[in-house]
Amino acid sequence: MVNTLLVVVVCLGCAIVVWKSLGYTPTTGIFVLLLWNVIYPYWWALIRHGKINELYRSGRIAEQPGESPLNTLLEVADDSMNDGLTNTTVTFGLFILAVVLWKTNHP
Repeated sequence: MVNTLLVVVVCLGCAIVVWKSLGYTPTTGIFVLLLWNVIYPYWWALIRHGKINELYRSGRIAEQPGESPLNTLLEVADDSMNDGLTNTTVTFGLFILAVVLWKTNHP
């Protein structure tokens, strides 16, 4: 849920900055590349979470006790996907903030 909120905020921020730059500039190209680096990992994480949910719903993965090896493995996979998405999104958000601050101070 947090990653979804971060991705939405970053996408809206990117859209606003690109919109205000009035057309295609070198900055717009950079934003498109960086936005791809946020959206693409997020999309794949959703697909991977879907595969795990599908295995769980089909009964091939059953609910495990808290300390089972399978539960530990799933927690590690979930944490690593979420951490990667959070780091990528926050880094891109900080980049957008830096560009906005630079443009407002150097018109």
